[in-house]
Amino acid sequence: MTDRRVQRTKTALRQAYRKIARQYPYHDITVKQLTDEANINRKTFYLHYDSIDDLAYSFADEIADKLLKLLFPTPGTTYSTVEPGFWYDRLSAFFEEAQTFTPLSSPLTTIALHHGGLSAKLPSV
Repeated sequence: MTDRRVQRTKTALRQAYRKIARQYPYHDITVKQLTDEANINRKTFYLHYDSIDDLAYSFADEIADKLLKLLFPTPGTTYSTVEPGFWYDRLSAFFEEAQTFTPLSSPLTTIALHHGGLSAKLPSV
């Protein structure tokens, strides 16, 4: 279980990133902006993330995890992906649940999702 202070810090950084990403292009965002907005020390940022890219990838990881849970809801189950209707059913479930995803701002549109072999470009939001 993650320490509550760690959870609060990561939540503050993620919220700060969402806010700043709406105002600045991705490559113009600085650690100082993030830490000032999140009201944390720069050293604390680096305790949790190696870089701004690392923080941004945490969003991609979250989306990949949610997508995989929607497409393959029962862990450990073998799915026949060639079975008629398999992808239709899975993608229908995905679009029904799509509003539960946290929207990403456009500066993240080029981040690739890397999770268990899944690799895709994020669409513009």
